[in-house]
Amino acid sequence: MTKTTKPVTNFGVILIYLAVFGVFIFLQVFAVLFFDLTAIDLTEANVQTFGAITTLFMYITMTVLLIYYLRIYLLKNQLPIFFQRIHFSISLIFLGLFLMFMTSLLAGAFMQAIGIDGVSDNQAAIEAMLGAGWYTVLMVFIFSVFLAPIVEELVFRKAIFGLVTEKTGNLAAIFISALFFALIHVITDPIMILSYFPLGLVLGFMYYYSGKVILVPIFMHFGWNLFAITVALLVS
Repeated sequence: MTKTTKPVTNFGVILIYLAVFGVFIFLQVFAVLFFDLTAIDLTEANVQTFGAITTLFMYITMTVLLIYYLRIYLLKNQLPIFFQRIHFSISLIFLGLFLMFMTSLLAGAFMQAIGIDGVSDNQAAIEAMLGAGWYTVLMVFIFSVFLAPIVEELVFRKAIFGLVTEKTGNLAAIFISALFFALIHVITDPIMILSYFPLGLVLGFMYYYSGKVILVPIFMHFGWNLFAITVALLVS
């Protein structure tokens, strides 16, 4: 019974993620093609606000659908395990955040040493949105700090990790889920994978080490994105 239900659940998570992502991309393309955008005041701030609004609603939709789809797994399995081992779980979260910080420093130093400069498309887009007004900052804060960690950990650690584990084992699952996690954050500059892949490795390892308690990497991801957004706001 378990072996037949797990792949269906994991594939379902990935399908929900891809379907919602595809629908929102289609809606954006539809708006560009069929609406007279010349009549709108398309300042840079307005463009960034529109991007923040669509991203926020996309992540809200993904989060609601994924939590509903995985409600039994989350409420009857993951939450009880997390709170039964609360001290262990919190220790892993803080250890994981420390490892993410250290690997990020090492990755940045390595990239500078080989002459790679700049930021990823994902980071550049978020930094641009943060400069478009307090309401846009609020939207970015909500989807980056709270919603994206839930969605991405359910997709990359719960679903992709689970599917790969069944075929090749946990070590390969850590690497492959980290690779997909990195790829989704870069679009036009694949070399920037180097800045996300180490973070994905840490998230995957701590997920495995926790006994595959998904709340551990989710809270790690919360903390890391909160740190990144705070730093971006302070330097902007």
